[in-house]
Amino acid sequence: MWWLLLLLLCPRPADAQYRIHRPLDLSRETLLELEQVAVRGQATLRLAPVGIAEAERIERSVPSSLRLLPFAIPRKLELSPTSSGVWSDVQGQGQLWQLEIISPGARSIGLRLEQYHLPEGSALYLQGEDGRIRGAFTHYNNSPDGLLHLAPVRGERLRLLYLAPSGQEGQEPFVITELYHAYRDLGQIRSTGLPQKPGEPPFHTERVKGDYNCAPNILLHPEVKAQSRSVVLCIVRGIYLCSGALINNTRQDGTPYILSALHTFNNNYDPDIELEGIKARVASTVFFFGFESPYPLGNIHASEEHSLSGGELTAYNPESDMCLIRITGLPTGSDGRPVPIPAAYNAYFAGWSLSPQPSGPFYGIHHPRGLPKRYSQTEDKRLEIKDYTIDLVHAWQGKHWQIRRWAIGTTAAGSSGSPLFDARGRIIGALTGGRSFCDYPSDDYYFALHTAWRGGEAEGPVSSLAPWLDPNASGELECPGLDPHEDRRIQRISGLYGSLGTEGLGSLSSDSRVNGVGNTIRLSSGEYELLGAYIVFEGRKDLEQGIPPLEIGLSKYRADGSLEPAQWQTQLHRPTFPQYQRDQGGFKPEPRSLSTDTLEVFVPALAVDGDPERNILREEGTYLLYCHRIDQKAIDLPLLMGRHRATSPRSWRGMTRAPWGTWEPQRKGYYWIDLLVRSRDNALEAEVEEQQGDAIQHYYYSGRIYVYLGDEQPEGCRLRVYGMDGRLMHTAPLSRGQSVVELPSILAAGAYIAEIVGARRKSAFKFIL
Repeated sequence: MWWLLLLLLCPRPADAQYRIHRPLDLSRETLLELEQVAVRGQATLRLAPVGIAEAERIERSVPSSLRLLPFAIPRKLELSPTSSGVWSDVQGQGQLWQLEIISPGARSIGLRLEQYHLPEGSALYLQGEDGRIRGAFTHYNNSPDGLLHLAPVRGERLRLLYLAPSGQEGQEPFVITELYHAYRDLGQIRSTGLPQKPGEPPFHTERVKGDYNCAPNILLHPEVKAQSRSVVLCIVRGIYLCSGALINNTRQDGTPYILSALHTFNNNYDPDIELEGIKARVASTVFFFGFESPYPLGNIHASEEHSLSGGELTAYNPESDMCLIRITGLPTGSDGRPVPIPAAYNAYFAGWSLSPQPSGPFYGIHHPRGLPKRYSQTEDKRLEIKDYTIDLVHAWQGKHWQIRRWAIGTTAAGSSGSPLFDARGRIIGALTGGRSFCDYPSDDYYFALHTAWRGGEAEGPVSSLAPWLDPNASGELECPGLDPHEDRRIQRISGLYGSLGTEGLGSLSSDSRVNGVGNTIRLSSGEYELLGAYIVFEGRKDLEQGIPPLEIGLSKYRADGSLEPAQWQTQLHRPTFPQYQRDQGGFKPEPRSLSTDTLEVFVPALAVDGDPERNILREEGTYLLYCHRIDQKAIDLPLLMGRHRATSPRSWRGMTRAPWGTWEPQRKGYYWIDLLVRSRDNALEAEVEEQQGDAIQHYYYSGRIYVYLGDEQPEGCRLRVYGMDGRLMHTAPLSRGQSVVELPSILAAGAYIAEIVGARRKSAFKFIL
């Protein structure tokens, strides 16, 4: 339901949305004249009023959950500077387009823009009823999928002003596709929400160059990669979103237990939902593994193919909000036992600790609002057990860890059930709820594992974690994690996955001369089991009608540019996800939404001709991982491209092929087509591993600069921040691993250069404060 994506989570003024400090340099008289031009040109769109009944219907449809609060009604539009509004000449500045939208009775108005690709030199501004002009939104807000949400502006009227260089008035820099009519006055709040099919993970548009959620992408914290692999996104009955974690047991047998929060499965302790109703909700749940954006500084919609459907309620206890589920959606093997979770899912069974005094810092990994995985961390060294009271009905005494304040990130609706880890990476609790949001990252509550370990004797094992997580009654107070792939690591061979290059992404345009694209990959000696391939491309409306007939394959690349027979190949069909059918009480494959956002799709490597040995690579050398159209027409799929330096220049090279032609090197970059393998060996040449030790990663967000230095970087590195005039504005020490540098509040808005000095190689980047 769309309202799950219009939750009030992080109240924030519209000015908090990323924009460059570039005032609209027009006098008040000129603005008044332009307004009169707009009036004469009938550049006002007045929408039909929204009835009270519509808002009441939405309110009634929302379950009484801990942190859900609908506030707006989405209204479909199709407006652009080429189809609406008026253009005017602005002497010395170019052309100005204006459009006023009125949604009668709205407390505030937010907009969703698609195909947002502003050229350099142009700027978009918003003017609300208060007369204040907000902006500018410029080419710095461009993103791989061309999506931008404009945070709500108070009032029922909103005026858009788009200033473009002369000669561009015939171009279409964006399309307004949705207006969010707020019927509840809750201050200047943020709006999100994109349409998706029932039961499908939500689509979102927040990213570093826009209205980005303050909890960073999990890929920016590689030190918790193993724990991240245990976290799953749960969609219950195709309606409700929450988080959970795959948790280990002392038998170390890989039983697929998911730890989560009970309130997410009983509709916040709805008295009308009895035990059988809770079991039915658990059975309807789809668990999405590895749902994380492969681009650290943005929200690429993650692969939905790594999912399992169906669960069995194993243990639950309303006295602590504990819920333990066993995944039932795995097929049965010849021995009558469920087979392991597929290797391509790269699952990890998190360890746990029952210590009443765990050591920090503590961190959470979760799916706020159904977003790809995010990270939150508190610097507290110790936690305290506290009472947690929501209202007179929902109160727990002495059961919950209190997070007094997050140093990084926050939680939100959809984070419920997510794990809390101690400094050793072991689960010590799961999220019940709290009050934190981006501007107030404080006061969250996780039920403590040790308070939920044993339930009442009358209820039996169903009310306790102990019989399931310590099945042999060993009495152990902690359990290490279990990595099923410790001996044969899952490796994603990619030049773009996890990259921090923010200016290097583009997409393949439709070109009749290009029938196929690919990347050369040089594998070192070893044995590699092919698990599949990832492709990343921009969503497009026409793809909803079907994907072009494409073939993905891997072949040995000869020195003369020819290919050996394919080692592996498969056709790319319309990707699907398991959708729960409430009327039938079961699941069915449903085609994924492909019309919007940037999408990641996984294509599994099934056994070739039923022979799994044919999916084993044993010969080192150069291979071509390719995607081409079978009917020799233009590929016509907007694959993402990388234009910055690859992970290993000698290992990666983009290739293209014309219809009926041969493969030729691509000078502009390489394509986002990644190979997934399992191996005891390092897949890429040794120089990649050598680069990791002296790695430098950095990014800016919300008044802070985050820097990661590899283990081989020398001590004594420092961060220096310069103004655009060359003046040194701030300096701070850095350490190996991650450093977080808080910028002084006295720095004025504008552009700055950050430089890392003392490292083995120079590194600098520009950011906008």
